[in-house]
Amino acid sequence: MPVGHVGALAGADQADILFDMKQNVARVLSEAEQLSMAEREELTDLLVEGLVRDVAPEVQLAHISEVRRRIAEVESGRTRIIPGEAALKQVRLLVESARKGM
Repeated sequence: MPVGHVGALAGADQADILFDMKQNVARVLSEAEQLSMAEREELTDLLVEGLVRDVAPEVQLAHISEVRRRIAEVESGRTRIIPGEAALKQVRLLVESARKGM
């Protein structure tokens, strides 16, 4: 059952389904962590491809348009690229700050 439909279930049923989903995700993650780096990369690619298949064509076109716009900004010098580690550090700081504000 799609996650978006869980809200229609009775409270106890919803809690059971969410618990089962979390258990399944934890089990799959545990198994995935045992894979080699190459296998994890392949699994990630397959999962992302599965998500992309479910995206409406007009949304895919909008994504492509946005990617092209961003590439043009970088190539023109209007936007600078932040190294991945620096970007992740900024995201981690934002998440930590948001958690403290809760």
